[in-house]
Order: sequence, then structure tokens, then C-alpha cells
Amino acid sequence: MPLAAWPVVVALLLGPPDAEGWRSHVATLSAAGDAESALRLASGLGRRGETAEARRFATIARERGAHPIRVTLALAEAALRAEDWPVAASGYYEVLQAAPEHGYAAVQLWHCLRMAPPLALSRELDVARLRGVLDARGFYVPEVFQYPPDLQAAAMRVSEGFAAITRNEYDAARRAFRAAIDAAPSFHDAWRGLGMVEAARGNAAGTRSAYLVFLALEPPESIETRRIRRVLSDDARRRGLAAEKEKASARRSPDSSPRSSP
Repeated sequence: MPLAAWPVVVALLLGPPDAEGWRSHVATLSAAGDAESALRLASGLGRRGETAEARRFATIARERGAHPIRVTLALAEAALRAEDWPVAASGYYEVLQAAPEHGYAAVQLWHCLRMAPPLALSRELDVARLRGVLDARGFYVPEVFQYPPDLQAAAMRVSEGFAAITRNEYDAARRAFRAAIDAAPSFHDAWRGLGMVEAARGNAAGTRSAYLVFLALEPPESIETRRIRRVLSDDARRRGLAAEKEKASARRSPDSSPRSSP
């Protein structure tokens, strides 16, 4: 690799350590001239709340041939940081329309619904449609996001849910965990319990969505978080293999579409 390329590689791998490092990071990536560097800058600027610059570099990345989904995600992330809820939600929705299995976009759309003030989305977007997109992917979306959260009520419901699991009463456990989420949408163990219930019920989409939200809420590292990461990794591998098998089968199948008469 040419020596001139090493600063870009280091910047991409390590990122900015401090304010001075950030300025150096921006200068290095700005001079790189490739789509990946522009995308990294767009994401970093968005996280720092520099929305206008994030949009500018996202546009540059698009012009340099970056994948449209990654550009849309960078723009949505910048909007989320700026609390521009309609733009953020629209971006994640657009990604899900193009890539229905994009778990990160689904979780971020769920976060938009959780964090946005009630009227911030409904003035510009069809919130029922956003909820429907998540519901179709197995996500539980409370009718109303409780604020401030009732942590005491959530803890009580979670205890009821885990007790119901020990009795194999999965319907009761599911109701308890959903009630806990209604009381406190960010309560880690409610999502963990809901994922366990959906797994016991054989609901793969529900298990996946509950565990994705659980990890997105950044729970403390534990044996359970590692187990859940393995569950999601195994699920992604199975779905990937199934998709490849389906594509291979489609390639082998003869074209059965009717031919038009000359």
C-alpha cells in the first residue's frame, strides 16, 4: 500500500480521538476523494450535530457512487441527531422499502416513534403506515409511549413475565412484558423477556425484533447479551443461506413466463 494512503486508513479505522484529532480527521478524509471517506465524514458530522456539513458530504458521497442506502442512512442519522423527526423517520422508512430486512433501520425507525413528540411526526407523515412497517417485521410498538417512564410498574410487570415463563404460560408472559414496555419503553429486561417469549412461541420475527431493540438500548454487557448476539447472528446466517438457496433455485428454474406472439 502506498505510504500516502496510510493516513486515510488510520482515520477510517480509529476515528477522531479528540477535538484536535477530529479536525485532522476531517482534513484527511476530505482530501481522500473517495465515496467511503465522504460517507464516514457525513456520519461523523451528523453524530456531532453538524447537520448541514453532514448533508453536504452525504451528497458528495452519492456523487462519488456510494450505495444509495448508505447515503440515506447517513442523512437519516444526521436528522435524528438534530431531532428533525420527520426527515429521520422518512429516511429509515425509505431504507426499509429498499431493504426490508435492514434491522438497524427498523430499530432506528422505532426509536423515532419513541422519542418524537406526538405531533412532530403526525403533521407531516402517516404514522399509522410507519407503525405498520414495524408491525409487519414483528416489532411491538406501544400505542402511546409513556413519558416519563414508570420504572416501578415496568419492573413489576417484568417480574410477572419471567414468573409466567417458568410456568410455561407464554401468553401471560407476553402480556406482562408488553405492559412493561408500555410503562417504560426503554426497560432492557422487558425486551429481553419479550424476545424469550416470542422464541418459545416460534415467532422468529418477533424474537429478532425484540432482541434488536434490547441490544440497541445498550444494556450492560453480560452472559445474556452475548447469548442474544449469538441468537441474532445465527438467525442472520440462516436467513442469508435461505436467500441464497432461493436465488440459486430461481436461476435453475426454466423461464415459464408466456412468450408473446410475433
